[in-house]
Amino acid sequence: MDERYASVTVAVAEGATQDGLITAYRGAPDSSGTMTFSDAAATWEDGDPFYVQTFAAGSCVVAVENNGVAGNDLGIAKAAVGDTGQFVSFRWSVTGGHHLLSLVGGQVDGDCDVLAYVHGGEPNGPVPEWVSRVDWTKDPARAAYLALISDVMRVQVTPEWFTGPHTTTPIPWTA
Repeated sequence: MDERYASVTVAVAEGATQDGLITAYRGAPDSSGTMTFSDAAATWEDGDPFYVQTFAAGSCVVAVENNGVAGNDLGIAKAAVGDTGQFVSFRWSVTGGHHLLSLVGGQVDGDCDVLAYVHGGEPNGPVPEWVSRVDWTKDPARAAYLALISDVMRVQVTPEWFTGPHTTTPIPWTA
């Protein structure tokens, strides 16, 4: 992935529709267009809404944000999958912010700074058992995040997630 993207949040939801996921992110499906990841990043200026890109992957719907953090919002995750679905998101940032959010059947099973945990620090929230399935010392953190998303959500993460044109929707900034 191109290093120029300051912050990326990748979320995968099972039990959601694409329009339902866009709505959970507080976007309007009828305001969506089609853009590449680079185009969405290049069009953003300070004060503009953020963008979420959505697309299907297997039985799941994927949401990718460049410079956005909505996929790490518990309310958005719960709105996306309700009490029966599964939701996993990772956010990484060049400023050091890294976060995992995981829901299964409406229950939080992960909500933490996963890098703090794997490096012996305080995770500040629940850590799912599956975090230990990757070697955190071998690859950059984002490679481990994508490997875990692939494993846990049973989807194949491909470069096309970040290069191909996808449904792109403006969404409000989420703190």
